Amino acid sequence: MNTSADIEIPPKQPFQYDQLERYKIEPPLTQLISSFERSFVLSIDGAWGTGKTTFLDMWQQKLN
Repeated sequence: MNTSADIEIPPKQPFQYDQLERYKIEPPLTQLISSFERSFVLSIDGAWGTGKTTFLDMWQQKLN
């Protein structure tokens, strides 16, 4: 599901149009969530309009 209506998220290259360079935080976050064997809570915090939802949409597409 793509809730970032203004930005195309290509399935094979989800960070292709990442103008805020959020792709840089994807590898450490993916490594972090992969290291847990149990449920946990991850908070993505930032001011309104800083790209949190867009990042999560791109990251979700990459993890799929």
